[in-house]
Amino acid sequence: MSWWEKYFAPGDLRTQVNNQLAENAKLKDELDSVPAQPALPKRIDAAHRARRQNAMFFGGLAFTCLTALVTRRALTKKKLAMYPHLQPTVGKDAKLELPKFTPSNTPPKAEGGLDAAEALFLATLNVGAVFMASVGAFMKFADVADTEDLRDYVRSGIGYDVYAGDTEADKEIEQWFAEVLSRKDGTGDLKTTIVEKMAELADIEKKRKAEVGDTELADIQRKRKALEKISAEKAA
Repeated sequence: MSWWEKYFAPGDLRTQVNNQLAENAKLKDELDSVPAQPALPKRIDAAHRARRQNAMFFGGLAFTCLTALVTRRALTKKKLAMYPHLQPTVGKDAKLELPKFTPSNTPPKAEGGLDAAEALFLATLNVGAVFMASVGAFMKFADVADTEDLRDYVRSGIGYDVYAGDTEADKEIEQWFAEVLSRKDGTGDLKTTIVEKMAELADIEKKRKAEVGDTELADIQRKRKALEKISAEKAA
């Protein structure tokens, strides 16, 4: 708003400008008072989904074929090292010479440590390749490309949102149970601990009564009743 419009313009024009500014300020206050909507997680498009799924699946198949070839070559090499006469000759008169069982062709002593390390390496390669191909097949079958897709798949299978987040009371209960289960020698008064934790739950209920709904309050009350039942059983 310029000096002319504020002080020297005609009265009706100044009134119109002031009313417009008041309406804009009121609209801005209303927009600021509206709670912000939760930001939805950004999802990838169909092209990236297909590319990621195909890369995992076909990469796993290629890796499986490669590890099978490496394993076959290693086994063949080990077999020929034990029986060198079984190696066929190359040429016009190709033939397979069988070993002669004489003391001179006794198989050499095996290297146990190296053989075990090689076997472990080959087994790890094969398991990793099969696992990679299996994950890729699952991603294509269930149409999963990222963590959010996997969460949606779990939600649809279970029937409710298991990733909605834990309330403060749930965290208190988990911490208390972890503390009780971690006691190896059984020291401490368990009944006193239960009473103290019930008091903490009551404080949480009073503090959150104005900001939580009836569902969460009922959940806290249910946990208090469960603790009261445990306390009664311990007292009996």
